[in-house]
Amino acid sequence: MSNTTISIRVNEEVKKEADQLFENLGLNLSSAVNIFLRQAIREQGIPFQVTLNEGRIYQEAEDFIDDHMAAFKELAK
Repeated sequence: MSNTTISIRVNEEVKKEADQLFENLGLNLSSAVNIFLRQAIREQGIPFQVTLNEGRIYQEAEDFIDDHMAAFKELAK
């Protein structure tokens, strides 16, 4: 399969921080973008939750914990 080149614009500081993160993970930016794209294809969507309301995420987590607290307590025994 042949490769193609894509070009994106990103804030310089964001790129610098991403480069450092991916280097620490043993990746380069190109590899990380390829991982993102393959995961998006696998999931047929963005492979992480995109939301305008962070509070909703925390509320969903709290609701999950509340709903399953008895099982958590049983596992802790």
